[in-house]
Amino acid sequence: MHPVEIFSESQHLAREGAIGSVRYCRDAQVG
Repeated sequence: MHPVEIFSESQHLAREGAIGSVRYCRDAQVG
């Protein structure tokens, strides 16, 4: 794999994780 692909993949995973944590916090506050 090229370093650029690894970087973009890590960026995607980080973004997904951030969205998931925000959604989890919101659900925790509502519940």
